[in-house]
Amino acid sequence: MTRIGPLPETWRYALLSGLVALPGTTYLYWQSSNELSVGPILLGGLIAGYLYTGDRAERRRVGVRTGLIGGLPALWMLADMLTAV
Repeated sequence: MTRIGPLPETWRYALLSGLVALPGTTYLYWQSSNELSVGPILLGGLIAGYLYTGDRAERRRVGVRTGLIGGLPALWMLADMLTAV
């Protein structure tokens, strides 16, 4: 089943904040080449949760979704580990 229409507001905040955190996470991982820094992910999640004006549970959902999007470079780290093995 496909949903047609605009994104819910929670996803808009999460996508925007996650896409802001994504380059910082990627850059820090690329510089260290062996560890994933969660600083940009946490910062993006905190900003998204603070700016979102919904209730507490919805703010938590926005923060978690931001973390998932901002943490996509972890897949790059996983690929590096698998190639080393």
